[in-house]
Amino acid sequence: REVGHHFEGLRQELCKNKRILEEIEQRHSREIAEEVLRLQDKIDQEKKTCEENAMKIVKSFEADSAKVDALFTQETKVREETSNSVLKMMEEMHHKLHRDIAVEAVERNQVEENILRLLEETANNIELAFRHSQ
Repeated sequence: REVGHHFEGLRQELCKNKRILEEIEQRHSREIAEEVLRLQDKIDQEKKTCEENAMKIVKSFEADSAKVDALFTQETKVREETSNSVLKMMEEMHHKLHRDIAVEAVERNQVEENILRLLEETANNIELAFRHSQ
């Protein structure tokens, strides 16, 4: 009977230890589950921050790209305006050169006509002088 009593005490002690172990396991399971949830929340927050930063980078890139496009368009416009301005200036110089050549041709014609007239007058005067001398 004493052995039975001793075994009963050991059995109760064993049951008590088993309950304590189960409680420890449950507490550890809860702590692990809480840690997993905390880490998952942290991961979700980091993921959200990364996505926000990625969107900022994309928007910044799009803005920079738009600026580059605007600068390229502006440069193209300036080049066209410069090209048109140079062409216009060349056309004006070309027309001025033609006018100057035309004016010079008219003046040369007048000089030639004056020379011919003077030669003709000189020839007439020589002929008159020759007639008077005879």
